Order: sequence, then structure tokens, then C-alpha cells
Amino acid sequence: MMNKLTRVLTLAGFIVLAGGLIWVFSLHGTGGLVHVNGFFRMIFLILIGISALILISALISWLNVRKTAFSRTWFSLPSAVLALIGLILGMALIIFVSDAGLPVQNSATEPRLLLTSQRGSYGLPDLAVTFQSRVPNRNALFWGTKENQHVTRESANKINHAFMLRDLKPATEYWYRINSGAIQYFTTPDLEHDALTFAAGGDAHFGVESSRNEITREILQNIAKPENHINFFFSLGDLVEYGFRKEQWIEALNSLSAVSSIPTSFAVGNHDAMFDGINNFTRYCLPDEPHPINQPWYRIDAGKVHFLILDIEWSAETFSVEQQNWLEDQLKNIPAGDWKIVLGHGFYYASGSVVDGWCWYDNPETITRLSPIFEKYRVNLVFSGHNHQLELLHRNGVNYVICGGMGGTLDPERSYQSPASLWYASQKYGFVTVELFQDRAKLTFRNPDYTAIQDFNVSLSGQIPVAGN
Repeated sequence: MMNKLTRVLTLAGFIVLAGGLIWVFSLHGTGGLVHVNGFFRMIFLILIGISALILISALISWLNVRKTAFSRTWFSLPSAVLALIGLILGMALIIFVSDAGLPVQNSATEPRLLLTSQRGSYGLPDLAVTFQSRVPNRNALFWGTKENQHVTRESANKINHAFMLRDLKPATEYWYRINSGAIQYFTTPDLEHDALTFAAGGDAHFGVESSRNEITREILQNIAKPENHINFFFSLGDLVEYGFRKEQWIEALNSLSAVSSIPTSFAVGNHDAMFDGINNFTRYCLPDEPHPINQPWYRIDAGKVHFLILDIEWSAETFSVEQQNWLEDQLKNIPAGDWKIVLGHGFYYASGSVVDGWCWYDNPETITRLSPIFEKYRVNLVFSGHNHQLELLHRNGVNYVICGGMGGTLDPERSYQSPASLWYASQKYGFVTVELFQDRAKLTFRNPDYTAIQDFNVSLSGQIPVAGN
């Protein structure tokens, strides 16, 4: 009887642990995590080893059926203990990754203004007002200008809400509100004079105690101030620490209410997509109606300025052939003389250090796969986070900007300086603003309080940026 129970327990332990591992490795965000992060790679190797030992003990147990009662009893005890460990670890892994048992009591989010890949008749991107409600309900969007008002009402009860603002005119002040809520104002870029200003930054890492969320909120509040004339904001990934935890997304998105008057775009980071986090990212940052292509890479057009948001998470593991073909098709169809700006999470050229066995600097995988494309099609600016520092680099006519200082734990001083590096600041929180004109741009690294750290003059022609005052 004891031996039968041991065999059943061993089989259950193996199935739960091995099945849990197979499921976790099938998720979008696991491959890159194991590839880059030495700590998690070690954890998974240990779990795989335990699973293998349970399988071996099960096989020995079945082969040991005809042995003496003493030998069967002697072997049953450690097999049962090992199987119980596997059963507990497997269940813990499944519960942890699936976010089971952690219901989000307050799942409502504040309205946010999203940039979409759809282009209006006046050359500006259509916008979407999106938010989540605690329970299914119907809402109404009121929006317009001083002269005109539009109303859009939902026809069915929903939890995920999205209202489209289409065919926006350049250099125009608009307003919107949900139901009887607060009115938010925003002004569209002046395309006639080729002027557009945007802010970019990443790596806020909501959900971990070491992150400075108050700094993130200060940055967002300053981006939203009307006197700073920011037209768009680009979040460069790792908005949250664990993308599979819904409560972290709720906290982060409600903090983003500070920029509810600024059209925003999101790139997915490795922490956002961790394990099954890509589903939460898509739900909150790329809802279906305003983002019908159903991929975390997309293009935003504003007159002669073209933003291409990529899915570059840990390294180049998510840069699929499909995404590569899409990127090249987009770039080759952009007219010469227009601004080509790429934004994503993972970096290409960068200074940094070795952490958990991975070199967090000049990434040969992303450089090999993407930099030749940037150079071939004369991309002007490439923005990344991932490294929690501020840096400007230049290589073969392409400017690379690292701006991962929006609140996450800052990286230590670099132990490796990239040959492409022009300017670098460590142990400093901040973000970047860019003022775009017809053939030049002013790129400014800023402190959280919006004061300038360093600015550079960037040319459309690909020359090395020149430091300002």
C-alpha cells in the first residue's frame, strides 16, 4: 500500500512540476528571461533538475516492484519526499506566474489618451481615450474644440473602454471628458511649420519597493505642464516590474493620469512582458479598437515625422522575421527628407557593466540584427531604455539615445564605455525631450524637475550631434 501511494505521489509530483515548466516556457516572456538573466536561468535549471530526479525515482520505483519489502520501503521514503517537493514547487510556480489567488479589488483605471497607428485626413494620428471600469457599464465621451462638440456613447456594457478621436486638425486645442468627469485639454502639433515636440523615457518599474515612484510622477507632471508644449509622450517599456501582476498595471496606469492630456504611446519592455505579461500590456496599452494590427510593433505618423515602435524586450529574441519584414517595408516607403524615429525598450549601442553573467552594453545580437537596417534606411534617432542611465551615442550616421531613468533603481557607474558614446550620465534620474523642425532637432536630457542636464543639436542629415550650452 505504501509503495502504491509513493508511486502515485511521484507521478503527480512529476506531472505538476514538469507540466508547470512546460507551460511557463510556452509563454511569450520566458525565453528572453532565461536567455539573459542568470539568476532566473539558475532557478529554472534547478527546477528542471528536480523534475528529472522525480522522473528517475519514478522509473526506479516501478522497476523495484519485485524487490524485497525492505528495499522497497527504504526507497519509498526519499522518493515520496522528493515528489512532495516537486508537487509543492510545481503548484507554487503555476500560482505565481498565473497571478492566481491575487484578485485586484480596484481594477478601474483613469482615462488615458493613446496615440494610434491610424492616420487622420489632416496628417495627424487618430487618438483614443481608453480606460477600465470596475464593473461593466456604459459611458459617454464628450470632446471637441471651443467651436464644436461631439458626443460618442457606448451601445453595450463594457469593462475595457475605448473611444476614438479622428481627423484631428493641426495646431488646434481640443478637450475631452468622460461622462461628467474632469475636462482634459491638449493641443495638436503645428504641421504647417514642421514643428513637433515629444518626450521619451522608460523603466519606471512600478511594483517594486526600490523604485522611486514619486520621481516618475514628478517627471509625468512636468511633461504635462502646458508651458512645456509637449505634443506626444513615448513610454519606452518596463513600466511595471512584473507584467503578469495586474495590480502593478493598475498602479502604473493610474499614475499616468498625470499625462492624461498628452497623447501617449507604449513600447513593451522585458518586465512588462515577463511570463504572460504581454496579455496585460496589450489589454492596457494596445487595446483592439485603436490598435487593430494586434502586434506590439506599429507606426505613428505626424506629417513628415514617422515613429516606429518596436518589440525589443531583453535582446533580439522577440525581433521576428515578421517584424523585420514589417520594419523594412515601413522604412523604405518613408520619403527621403522625412524624420525616421525608432523607439523600443532594448538597446543597441550602450555603455554599461556585466550583471548576472550578461553584458549590459553594446549588444551584438541587436546590433547585428537591426543596426544595418537603421543605417541602410538612414534612421535619424533610435530611443531605448533597458539600461537605467542617460546616454547619447552615434554610429554610422545613426543617433542612439538611452533614457531609462524614469524611476527604476539606477545602474552603477559603467565599467565599459562604448566606442560610440558621445555623452553619458549615471546615477541620475531623468528623461528626454526632442523639438523637431524641418531639418534639425534639439535633443535635451532633463532632470525630473524639467531643468536641462545637457542638450544637443541633431541634424536630419546624420552628422554627429553637437552639444549645446
